[in-house]
Amino acid sequence: KNIIRQKPDLVINDILNTSKSDVYPLKQNNIKVINFEDLGKGIKYADLVINELYENPILKYNNIVWGHKYALLREEFFNIKPKNFPKKVKSVLITFGGTDNKSITRKTLEHIYDYCNVANIFINIVTGPGYRKYSELQNMILKKNMKNISLTHSTNVISKYMLKSDIAICSNGRTVHELAHLNIPSIVISQHTRELTHNFSNPKNGVISIGKYDKTKTKKLLFKSFTNLVQKKDFRLKLYRKLQKIKFNNRKRVVKLISNLCNEYQ
Repeated sequence: KNIIRQKPDLVINDILNTSKSDVYPLKQNNIKVINFEDLGKGIKYADLVINELYENPILKYNNIVWGHKYALLREEFFNIKPKNFPKKVKSVLITFGGTDNKSITRKTLEHIYDYCNVANIFINIVTGPGYRKYSELQNMILKKNMKNISLTHSTNVISKYMLKSDIAICSNGRTVHELAHLNIPSIVISQHTRELTHNFSNPKNGVISIGKYDKTKTKKLLFKSFTNLVQKKDFRLKLYRKLQKIKFNNRKRVVKLISNLCNEYQ
């Protein structure tokens, strides 16, 4: 009701699952509506839905565009030169988004630390502002006297930590696109079922996905995938070359879609 009182020409929703009540009243008042990353019931009523994290259509509506060709990178990535291929893996990035409710960051560190220590691989860890177990992670690193680790909490510029890393282990969200943009091969662990539908993460795009985190299966899958990336240079180069082919210069494409919708008023 507050939005309708302001009489906007256009409303853009950044809501994971819109409801009919989020969108339909706006349309009844002749307001254009665009939704980003939305699989909710409200998409039926929106003028445009941009679902960049889903490569293949999940729902059959003509008002939805799908896939990484519509992915928007943050401004910090605009003028960054992608990494050259490193002949040897000297560093790895571990990052699992803003909250990491299952503390996959800590579990990942535990799974690969001994190997990294022996192989002299530096570990860059970046946690988000909503990560509640940060102090526990800090204490574990101190208690176990873990070395060659950089621990960063709630950074606004994650790209600099990506560029310091030769490979990455991350969750299955927009971070995958950002790493792909920088030509950094990644191992992806989905945090929940919804992330499993973000199917950009596959070998044809230079990304290794080992599925949703599982307390019994993930350790073995992660260790195998990680050691393969480190030890098999040809395999890593193959992934790197696939990443080089992917471009994220999508801003003009998305802005044009929005502009076309707005031009209908004129």
